[in-house]
Amino acid sequence: MRSLSAEELRKTLGWWLVLSIFAAGVGLTYMRTLDSSPFGYITAKTNATYDYVIIGGGASGSVLASRLSDDPRLNVLLLEAGGEESIDMWNHVPLWNPIQHGSPADWSFLTTSQKHACKSAKNQKCPLTQAKILGGSTLTSNMLYSRGSPHDFTTWPSDKSQTWSWKNILPYFLKSEDMLDDDMKLSDYHSTNGPLPVSGPASEIRELHQMFLNSARELKYKTIDCNGKEQIGFCRLSTTVKDGERFSASKDFLRAAMHRRNLHVTTHAIAIKILISKNRAVGVEYVRNGQKRTVGASKEVILAAGAIGSAQLLMLSGVGPKDQLTKLNIPVNVDLPVGSNLQEHVIYKMDIQTNESIGVTREMVFNTVSYLQYLALGKGWLATSAGIFGNAQLKMDLTSKLKVPDVQLTFSAITKNLAEEKKEEPKNKQQHSSAAQQNITTQSANGFTITVELLHPDSRGRVRLDSNNPFVPPLIDPSYLSNPKDVQTMVKAIKVAQSFLLTSSFRVIKARLFDKPYSPCIQHKIKSDAYWECVLRHQAVGNGQVTSTCSMGSTGSERAVVDTSLRVRNITSLRVVDASVLPSSVSGDITATKIMLAEKASDLIRGHESIRFYRRLAERTLASR
Repeated sequence: MRSLSAEELRKTLGWWLVLSIFAAGVGLTYMRTLDSSPFGYITAKTNATYDYVIIGGGASGSVLASRLSDDPRLNVLLLEAGGEESIDMWNHVPLWNPIQHGSPADWSFLTTSQKHACKSAKNQKCPLTQAKILGGSTLTSNMLYSRGSPHDFTTWPSDKSQTWSWKNILPYFLKSEDMLDDDMKLSDYHSTNGPLPVSGPASEIRELHQMFLNSARELKYKTIDCNGKEQIGFCRLSTTVKDGERFSASKDFLRAAMHRRNLHVTTHAIAIKILISKNRAVGVEYVRNGQKRTVGASKEVILAAGAIGSAQLLMLSGVGPKDQLTKLNIPVNVDLPVGSNLQEHVIYKMDIQTNESIGVTREMVFNTVSYLQYLALGKGWLATSAGIFGNAQLKMDLTSKLKVPDVQLTFSAITKNLAEEKKEEPKNKQQHSSAAQQNITTQSANGFTITVELLHPDSRGRVRLDSNNPFVPPLIDPSYLSNPKDVQTMVKAIKVAQSFLLTSSFRVIKARLFDKPYSPCIQHKIKSDAYWECVLRHQAVGNGQVTSTCSMGSTGSERAVVDTSLRVRNITSLRVVDASVLPSSVSGDITATKIMLAEKASDLIRGHESIRFYRRLAERTLASR
């Protein structure tokens, strides 16, 4: 047997060292993402009856299951249609979310053909992302932490006790938050005791973040905490990342409670019908592993399946528009406007070129060095929240007296070709071809993106059933940009975004718009209002922030699906706790609002108040405004 030379030995040892570090990093990261082993906690065999059956293990469902099972006298079952999040450690990697869309963690919905938007998509049908995994959208979002403006909630219905007034919901935001950013943790608007970590910009993007803040000062905008006293300005970046790891609702709330004997969690369980007897919800019919099963609910069935899923399941159960249900031979239990009033934030991504390498490409991220850096140290681009280095909430409608932002501008160091990288082939390649067309490939790191996001669309859409078969996707018509005002607002925001590029901070790197005009719109003068309207109608899409299909309303409101306690009208023991109950969307990412909803709903359901300390803190804070 030939002995190895010194050079061969060094190379062999070098490879063994690399593999050892990689294996150790994988092991450490995997254990770090679990907190406690998930194995054995997922319940394949359920009891015949529970006090509460929760449908949907996303942001709201995970929080509800955790908080309700705090009471050992209550038995709780959580049914999740998707799989476990902790089986794949990459689900906890912050930068992984751009490639989750179209994966098994996504319902992979398509909209109906849009009349006013999605013109670059096949048949003008845009993909609509909705998470299908334990933890829901908190595993697939950009992790921006945003509560919205206090004024967002002034239009929400309230009873004499002002259930959903800002002073009564701020304590629930504080209850869940653990502020880690030293520059904000001492603020009265933040808390450091909750399960949800909220951090500032990662080290990899601090230089870019400072460039962003410098441009704000030059443009005379305020640099603010958008979750603080004011909401209009350039925001200090806040994300739900800690030590380079994504913190989801399942990890923060649910996993910590899954050891409890009074909480059962079942994955791959697709609810197909709410069982209703004499206008009372008594249980749930669901399918798991191809078998139909039934479980009873002695106290309540709670829907937390999201603005699409909750509306679909209510209608399948005979709760919805009478004429629509009758056409599909679904017995009508209650005639309610389920599925109407759909709202979704609309986004358009602007390609920005630079003369310096500041962006991130897939080649920079998906390589051995990057993996090792993250696995061993929790550092590098993989540890950042979609490479976001700037976030601004601004107001384009100057005629309104309310200080409510109507657009959000998000600056990301990720070039568009990163979002095209797929973890695996989509189940339906044709379905996702439009998304690929919208992502113009940027081959170098000499650039970044600015995402223009419409926060309060005036356009209204709806969800309707296409069949009484629960496995047939519903008809989803968001009616993107059907109201001309939405286009006008976004065009104004695009012009504001361009003004950032003229500041000295961005001129240093010669930041400029992608210099190739969009060919379907070249009949218009480049950069004119007509040109940008054309571009928006071709390329603007929704970003999965769907709300309001089961809207909350005051007693007697004909437009309401649920009352101010989130109970479905004219059906007892049935509640909806997710983004579908919002009467209108909020100024920013809706994740924090969904968590707040569940925190407050758990108190409403149990009939007690868990936020006395935070209520005093909120009262003191609001008194000083």
